[in-house]
Amino acid sequence: MTINDLSDLAERQGHEIIYTSLPQTKSLTIYDEGKCTIGMDASLHGIDELEHLAHEMGHCELCAFYGFDSDPITRLKCEYRANKWMYEHLVSFEDLISAVRSGYTSVWDLADYFNLRPETMGKILHFYFGG
Repeated sequence: MTINDLSDLAERQGHEIIYTSLPQTKSLTIYDEGKCTIGMDASLHGIDELEHLAHEMGHCELCAFYGFDSDPITRLKCEYRANKWMYEHLVSFEDLISAVRSGYTSVWDLADYFNLRPETMGKILHFYFGG
């Protein structure tokens, strides 16, 4: 999935994306009156922009929201759900298997193949295969 694919999906779903200054968090999502507004730091580009937007889309698509005063368990559950959505949409299980069968077997090769950071690719592999 590309940044354009994600932006198009956000538009179809009625989510607004605003690029602004968010130096601390780099991205965030606000849910108000049935609408998601995704804030993205204007300095984000390339892989970082893709990964942040996919994560925030996960919050929107799964209604995985919490407030500043939410307990740690609620926060962890919401972040897990947003990450799960991100992993499944950036790299489907079928696409991952296909890439491995084509010879992309290291975390770094897979990260390059899917245009992701190696750290994110490692998390995706852990998500699908555990351990």
